[in-house]
Amino acid sequence: MKKIVFACVFCIVSLSAVFSQVSVDPNDRFYSQAQIWEVRGLVDRLPQIRPYPLNLIRQIIESIIEVGINDDGTIDPKYQSDVEVALYEYERIFSHSFHLQGTGGGRLKIRQNQQESEKETAVKKFIEGKGAVVGDVALHPLVSFSYNIGEYGNIGNWGDVGPDYTNFAYDSIQDAADIGPLSMYFDANSNISVGTAKLYATAGMSRAGFGPFLGEGLCLNETSYHSANMFINATGKFLSFTTLFSAIGATTNVNTSESLASSKYFALHSLRFTPFKWLAVSFYESVVFGGRTEFLYLIPAPFMVVQGLGGNHDNLQMGLLFEYDMLRNLRLNLDIFVDDMDAEKLAKLKLDGKNRFGVQAGFMFTPPESFCKLFAMNYTIITPYTYSHWECTSDESGEIKGTSFNYQNYTNNGINIGSTLQPDSDRVGFSAQFQPKKNLRVTLSSNFIRHQNVVESLSSEEAGRYMIAKSGTYRTDGSVYTHSMFSDETSINAEHVDSAWSHLLFMSGDHCMHNFQAGLSAEYEIPTRKRWRITLKAGYMFEYVHNKGVDSNIYPGSANGYTRETDSEGNTTYSYVVSDGTKVTEPTLNGLATNEKVQKDVQTAYDNWVSQLYDQVNNYFSLSVKITY
Repeated sequence: MKKIVFACVFCIVSLSAVFSQVSVDPNDRFYSQAQIWEVRGLVDRLPQIRPYPLNLIRQIIESIIEVGINDDGTIDPKYQSDVEVALYEYERIFSHSFHLQGTGGGRLKIRQNQQESEKETAVKKFIEGKGAVVGDVALHPLVSFSYNIGEYGNIGNWGDVGPDYTNFAYDSIQDAADIGPLSMYFDANSNISVGTAKLYATAGMSRAGFGPFLGEGLCLNETSYHSANMFINATGKFLSFTTLFSAIGATTNVNTSESLASSKYFALHSLRFTPFKWLAVSFYESVVFGGRTEFLYLIPAPFMVVQGLGGNHDNLQMGLLFEYDMLRNLRLNLDIFVDDMDAEKLAKLKLDGKNRFGVQAGFMFTPPESFCKLFAMNYTIITPYTYSHWECTSDESGEIKGTSFNYQNYTNNGINIGSTLQPDSDRVGFSAQFQPKKNLRVTLSSNFIRHQNVVESLSSEEAGRYMIAKSGTYRTDGSVYTHSMFSDETSINAEHVDSAWSHLLFMSGDHCMHNFQAGLSAEYEIPTRKRWRITLKAGYMFEYVHNKGVDSNIYPGSANGYTRETDSEGNTTYSYVVSDGTKVTEPTLNGLATNEKVQKDVQTAYDNWVSQLYDQVNNYFSLSVKITY
């Protein structure tokens, strides 16, 4: 009977949601609830890296129950709803260590492109489901194991139905077994943790998140793709330390193929100082590198110093994080993520330089004893070229190829490790969580996002360099794959894009893509017999996009690109065939890029890019069901 139920559940058609176990899934609703309790001062300051081990999760929930229940066994009215939620979560997480779980879902997107000449309407559908064995197991008071192992299937393309700036919810995107229109994937995550709630080590395969902005972190975002992780956390009264080392997937410089490579790594560590109960200040560093295994990043030493042992070639970032409890139930957060900076200009209080950074500032308010659990608002800015990095074909050459693997940029398996925003963007976000009943949760959210393509802000000479390059060498869409170097096969170093090296370029283009999103989602658990849980989830989002297409390539390059010739006397010339078939020749590469006929092609490519911009209205609908036994 169990097998029949499992098979039937897998075939259910509804909309997508992810239902994983708590200590292997940092996107589980427990983490949002734990943050609410933290802001209210009901639990001590939580570790910065998620997910947590099972004994820490147990301690958090039990501390809420202990605070809210009087000596006579009655619930203190001040903590009525908190205790009810804690008891409900305790039963959900700890009642059984083994579950059969089936999820099914469907998405519907109604898209309307509003172009000058016509309006085009299209409907896209997406169906998915997963059958899995899941659980959290306490093997010992100091050892816990969490797992989610199953088979996932879908019909359709997530890219056709996913809202902008939203990552795919499952860790299955390659090597499908196709059965007609159905694609099947093995989807699994597991973690094992050893230690106490204050000092522990975790290893396994899972997603991971860092910092107070759940699902939106600048340094490490838990909605990104999973990775093989090892992390250690030590929590003290005044000082806390956490470190993470992950094996991730590398894609090519322009990420135009499904090719993947191993030997790419991500490391992070953070030191948090809590001088007062109401203030925490953290300094953190992260680094992306590859082509070798470098365990030096496991030692508790500044990455800035460690990378010097290897020649300072790795992609290093650092940041400051402030968490300030301004009033009871009100917390202000500020995250400053620095990829690169022009120290000389900053010392002169000039921001216009090679400054690549992200800043996120916001507040969280948790009304006490109210069905409204959380109000949150934040502002995020990502400057041009943040997260991006080039990769030369070898250490002896400055040549850059689009087909070469990139072990330096801030992506895992082609998905941003940090913010879902692309460089040269900012966002104002709002969310509110409501829980009118312990088994009903409602979320309202909205975002206003701006994005420009930094390539539009470059000089005509630099645009010409992209134009005469062989197609597929560069990405000129302003994404994380648009980097600040030109290929130079005549040198051991690639060549700087001067504008990117000398100026900030934030929002300096003429065309800006605006994206407005407003959404509503609800999750309801149907009361059933003790060993059964049925969860329904529904959602709707409205999205309006102005100037859709800003994030597309401006200068595609040409089929063959330029050629370089050296005569018998050692004189070098550069040649390029323009769109009318004429061959132009110049003594220097920059001279070729600024040639009148080449610049005419540049203008044509730019005009074509502008002409394809349009407005778009999208309506997203989702419905899902989860059955757990």
